[in-house]
Amino acid sequence: MIPWRLALVLATLLALQAAGPAVASPPRLSADPSPLAGHWEGQWVRDGASLDVWVDFSHSDSGYAGSFGSDALRALDIPFRSVQSDSTGVHWLLVGDATTLRFEGKVAGDALGGRFKDGDAPGTFRLRRTAESSTPPYSSVDVHFTNGAVTLAGTLMMPAGSAPCPAIVFVHGSGPEGRYASRYLADRFARAGFAALIYDKRGVGASGGDWKRSGFGDLAGDALAAIRMLAADRRVRAGAIGVYGHSQGGTIAPLIASQSRDLGFVIASAAGGVPLIEGERYSYSNHLGVPRLPGADSLRATSYVDAVVRAAYEGGGWERADSAARANGKESWIQPIPGPEDSFWWLAHETARYDAPSYWRRVKVTVLLVYGERDERVPVNPSLERIRAALHEAGDEDVTWKIFPESDHTFRINESNDGHFRWPRTPDGYLETLIGWARSKSR
Repeated sequence: MIPWRLALVLATLLALQAAGPAVASPPRLSADPSPLAGHWEGQWVRDGASLDVWVDFSHSDSGYAGSFGSDALRALDIPFRSVQSDSTGVHWLLVGDATTLRFEGKVAGDALGGRFKDGDAPGTFRLRRTAESSTPPYSSVDVHFTNGAVTLAGTLMMPAGSAPCPAIVFVHGSGPEGRYASRYLADRFARAGFAALIYDKRGVGASGGDWKRSGFGDLAGDALAAIRMLAADRRVRAGAIGVYGHSQGGTIAPLIASQSRDLGFVIASAAGGVPLIEGERYSYSNHLGVPRLPGADSLRATSYVDAVVRAAYEGGGWERADSAARANGKESWIQPIPGPEDSFWWLAHETARYDAPSYWRRVKVTVLLVYGERDERVPVNPSLERIRAALHEAGDEDVTWKIFPESDHTFRINESNDGHFRWPRTPDGYLETLIGWARSKSR
């Protein structure tokens, strides 16, 4: 997928889950010279809209570290950057793909408050120091597994109890996605009795390799290695291991499933089912706002999108795309393309022939397909229809699908159409659908 799309506030927070460094072990703690360290709960407020969050800070010999979580954003342990505490107050950054939230405030006893800026948009925050509400009903341990010469690093969340349990592996979306991207969902699955494995994509965090020079076969092989590790664990119930893949992860889920004898179920979230070049046209057109342009502009922009995508997937690469960009350089809708050394051009050419339905035709396990009605990156109905048809051809009739109304690619609802800012929210029944279905198929 093209890595240059615009990010709203939510996408910024999600990007942190992908870009945040995976910490193999906690820093060595030292005496905290300030009252910042601790667990804090409260709200971030922007334009009158309030978001419930919790924030954690710690201090070690190397300085401060911090992270945040929010049920509304399905975020857990998302790392801050540049955490500082000095005589002027406390400061930290939340860095995303398209914008950076800058926080500054002061500690007064058990109160922490101040202001933040999301780009040019101002906000305030108010937090109170509290004891953490509960201890998770599962253990977390760092794990390593190998795919050929590449060693992958992750975290395994194992429910308490002695009986073998079902398990699930979380497969990455596109880009430099670390284990944090799926930590919230993994936590919820672990609380529901699943062994949940999240890991850093190759070349990210503590994992070896390089995702920028890895095709879908390499990424599928990493997931297969994770599945094999779980299958060898006596605490995991045989035949009850599944994969959850979102976006790129959902698109390669059938490639994974078609090669594993240990897999029992697949959850494919926002999975592409059309040819990749067709999906890229849809995604890039939405990125540039082509559907909202007036007639003549829409035609020019559509022609430009086609030229760039063809250059990437059919040949010509950056030079051909750059020529099209320069020819349209004065248009209001134009945006820079990735530079000639960007990995996008290699990845597009490498994956151009990938045909998801051909792999879905080899899948024999139970499948759940979920989409957001307003997915701006994956064409929902064509993808769903092609995947269902492929599974039907394979004789796999144990297929469930659901489209969540008003939801975007990340399964959030952004109700800001009236011009007033609102924090995104998760559609009703989203988590219940995923976990409930998986539990019913893992008994």
